[in-house]
Amino acid sequence: MSNDVYGQLNTALDYHKAGILPEAEIIYRKILEQAPDNTDALNLLGMLLHQLKKHSEAVSFIARAIEIKPSAYFYKNLGNVYIDNNDIPNAIQSYKNALVLDSGDANLWFSIARAYKFNDNTDEAVKCYQKAVNIKPQFMEAYFNLGNIYKNLGNIDGAIQYYLAAIDIKPDDVDSHINIGDLYYEKEDFDNAVKQYQTALNIKPNNTELYIKLGKSLAKTGKIEDAINYFNIAIELKPKDDELYIALGNVFLSGEKVEEAIKCFKTALDVNPSNSRVYYNLGITYKNLNEFEKAESYYRKAIEINPDYIEAYNNLGVLLKDKGKIDEAITVYQSALKIKPDYPEANQNIGTAYLINQDFDLGWEKFEYGLTLKEIKYGFSKTSFGRPKWDGTSLEGKTIYIYYEREYGGGFGDSIQFIRYLELIYSQGAKILLNVQPELRKLFRQSNIKASILEDNDINDNLEFDVHCPLMSLPGIFRANPENIPFKEGYLKTDPVAVEKYKKEYFSNDNFKIGIVWSGNPKYLKNRFLHIDHFKSVCELSCVNVYSLQKGYGTEQLGEFKSEYEIVDLGRTFNDFSDTAAAIENLDLIITTDTSITHLSGALGKPTWILLTFIPEWRWLLDRGDSPWYNSVRLFRQKERGNWSEVMDRVAHSLKNNLL
Repeated sequence: MSNDVYGQLNTALDYHKAGILPEAEIIYRKILEQAPDNTDALNLLGMLLHQLKKHSEAVSFIARAIEIKPSAYFYKNLGNVYIDNNDIPNAIQSYKNALVLDSGDANLWFSIARAYKFNDNTDEAVKCYQKAVNIKPQFMEAYFNLGNIYKNLGNIDGAIQYYLAAIDIKPDDVDSHINIGDLYYEKEDFDNAVKQYQTALNIKPNNTELYIKLGKSLAKTGKIEDAINYFNIAIELKPKDDELYIALGNVFLSGEKVEEAIKCFKTALDVNPSNSRVYYNLGITYKNLNEFEKAESYYRKAIEINPDYIEAYNNLGVLLKDKGKIDEAITVYQSALKIKPDYPEANQNIGTAYLINQDFDLGWEKFEYGLTLKEIKYGFSKTSFGRPKWDGTSLEGKTIYIYYEREYGGGFGDSIQFIRYLELIYSQGAKILLNVQPELRKLFRQSNIKASILEDNDINDNLEFDVHCPLMSLPGIFRANPENIPFKEGYLKTDPVAVEKYKKEYFSNDNFKIGIVWSGNPKYLKNRFLHIDHFKSVCELSCVNVYSLQKGYGTEQLGEFKSEYEIVDLGRTFNDFSDTAAAIENLDLIITTDTSITHLSGALGKPTWILLTFIPEWRWLLDRGDSPWYNSVRLFRQKERGNWSEVMDRVAHSLKNNLL
């Protein structure tokens, strides 16, 4: 290269670096008139044209430089031009050509990894990022991008490890701390989420989004006041953000500060009267307060503003169902499904509405479709290990894997209620593998359930079976209706040794023995449950001994009540449902709200009186005093929403008539 060309090239490069592109372009082109094969000028002019969005010309000049003098640097530049022009295949090929010439360049491996990621070739992207960090162990950006890939793949722990590696190199990287916080939040490890968000906030103060994330995380840890403080800071920074008032309102709700929540939601409406989510949240709030008319008006206002608000339709349907307006609820669910036919919750809810209306064929069809959609939406299909779900076809000579599914909301009561169908499956010539809650395994084994009942360590990728089915799908597959439900007389058995042990220790008397349950987990359907005080009229009856079967939630009510009434606390002796069953076997009557004990007692064939809300769960239907599921059950329904006193007056009256 002559001194004259060399000097011109340096001048052009100075203009180029300074962003004075027209002058730089003129000089590059002048150099190429004098020296058409000057690869530096060809490459630099190509990069300049790339900056000017003249991608075709840029490719031609850099490609000409490569033709004359192949180099990893030129190939890398050409790859960058292709990437920015969204020509990923040619970019990958250019980077590959560069790596042939220089496989030790970590930045090249980083570039090709990004290209593979753009092309959705995640496996190759991971390999190339790994190669980059092997060459350059302090390559923070490569670790960060690996974290992003693993995060998108749903590998939370892997993503956290890569983000932590990025932080080891660059401790003040805010994005890594935020991403780790988000992943801990997703894992429901809220304490660690708080630590990461707090660190990010220390690095980047006055970040509104971080105050919000901290507020949400602290609320999850039960530190409501701290959460409120962070949201208030966020609101000071963005006082006209209606979404912040909604978020703060939800925090108040989680802390059972209902009035403050309503105030926040209404402030959000002052900021933005057209925010349909505010009306929706107010609907939820007033529904929880049992102010159904207000709740309905807010749900309808949310739908008026946003006619495609499927969650509002769904919740309005639930509200109408709880008001006893089943047909109206079905119409509302149908509106939601017109907008989104594969909406899982609306399908399942319309299914239960049909069931409670005794339209069993359509009810089971929609209920099962809702369960299937939830499998897809929430990834529950992992339980299938890639094998088909049973559809009711012949099982002769086949192995079926049957399981409870936590994510469906399936609880102990569901497992007890639907385990009855295993006898029918067994009679088809099937081998059954059963996965149920650990607390039920001993009970089901002693009841001779026709299945191999699995332990936790049995459930892995090596489990061999032909088809699978969740327990909650069984009544739909067998098209259950009040006439064809099997084993209504009972199908579970007790352990005679345990029964005798309980008899000697607690039941050596001639009185009428009543077991009571008044509450379940308040996280679910609080309106199902009542206070132990409502059982006073039962405890006051002569010739009656009362036994508490309550375990866990609600037992705190027992202490004060026992000081006035003699109640034997059996719940504290229960290790699992086998113990509970042994105690129940010694009782003459069980009076219970709608909990798992309902199903256990009914499945044992014991006389059971169930206390039901105004509109109960679908399985108890409407307007009948007996149960299609258990012959030994009698139903006592609320005649007026929330009025348990009247229900218990009828219970006491019936008891007196039975005992006299």
